Amino acid sequence: MSERGVLFHGVEIDAPLRHCIALQDAGGQITEVLGQGPQLGERDRAALFRAFRLALAESELVILSGSLPRGLAADTYAELVQQVRAAGKRCLVDASGEVLRQAVPAQPFLLKPNRDEAEALLGRPVGDLDAAVGALRELHARGVATPVLSLGALGAVGMDDSGVWHAAVELEQVRNTVGSGDCFLAGMAVAIRRGEPLCEALRLAVACGAANAMDVETGYVRPDQVEALLGRVRMREWKH
Repeated sequence: MSERGVLFHGVEIDAPLRHCIALQDAGGQITEVLGQGPQLGERDRAALFRAFRLALAESELVILSGSLPRGLAADTYAELVQQVRAAGKRCLVDASGEVLRQAVPAQPFLLKPNRDEAEALLGRPVGDLDAAVGALRELHARGVATPVLSLGALGAVGMDDSGVWHAAVELEQVRNTVGSGDCFLAGMAVAIRRGEPLCEALRLAVACGAANAMDVETGYVRPDQVEALLGRVRMREWKH
C-alpha cells in the first residue's frame, strides 16, 4: 500500500490475520475463498478503538466497510458512527447482515448496501429500479442522509435531500468484479470530500467500480481508466 501512496495505520494483534483468495479460471469465472478471521481479545479491541479515536481526530470523513472480526459485537459500527457524528464528521458505512441492521439507527451520513444486503435489511425484493428507489426512500426516512444502492450491471442509485439519481455505464469486457464495491465507495468518498453534488459523486463512484472490473487485479483502479469512463457514465434524475 505504501508503494502506491496509501497511508496505512495498522493495529498489531495477537492472532494471525485471515487470507482472502480470489481464483479466476480461463473462462473468467471467479471463486472466492474467504478464511475465518481472528478472534480478538480485550487487548486487541482496546488497541483497535484507541487507533480509531486517534485517526478520527485527524480525518475529514470516515469509511466503515466490510465484515467484523470475531470478538467485536454486531453494534460496533453503530457505536463508531455515533463517535464520528459526535466529532462533527461524516461517516460512510458499507456492511451487511446484523452489523448493517444495527448501523441504520445510528444514522450514518451515507449507507451503501448492495441489492442482496438491501433485500435482507428491508425484508423485501429489490428486483428493479423502482424497488431500489423505494428502498432508498425508506432508508432516507429512517435518518440516513445519503443512502446509495449498488446494483451490479444496472449501476447504482442514490438519494439525498436534493433528489434521486441513477448512474450506469456499459463495459465491453468485465474481467474481475472483486473489489468493485470498495472502489465504488472510495469514489463516493473522494467526491464527497471535494464537495461534489450527489449526481457527480455517483458518476465518479460508478466509474471507479467499473475501472476495477476492467482489470484482472483486485482493487486496482487506474486514474486514466476512471477519467475515460467518467464521460461514458449515463446519469438520470429519477422523477417518479
